[in-house]
Amino acid sequence: MDRRDVIAALEPSGIPVIYGWYKPGAEPERPYAVLQWLYSSDFGADGVNYCRVDNWQLDLITDGKSERHENAVRDALTKARIRFRQEEINDEGADYVRSLFTFKTI
Repeated sequence: MDRRDVIAALEPSGIPVIYGWYKPGAEPERPYAVLQWLYSSDFGADGVNYCRVDNWQLDLITDGKSERHENAVRDALTKARIRFRQEEINDEGADYVRSLFTFKTI
């Protein structure tokens, strides 16, 4: 599953998703999400990588705590059969809430 597949899997959430980061001042209206590929943790044995495993991070940016938008992302990931972990990040002094979703794809 590449970045295009992950972004397509998130489309049902109705939240705009971009790969990488928006330039400061060019962010869309909230809520929006930013997808990043973090690293691979391939399955391997005997010095050979047999299966690529990609590790991803999705930052959901909202004006305030929004269970509705968090649920939309969770539902889209669940529908795509992507197991995830979620946490809320406190960016000190920020005027937004950042919910962080991390997950792996094969």
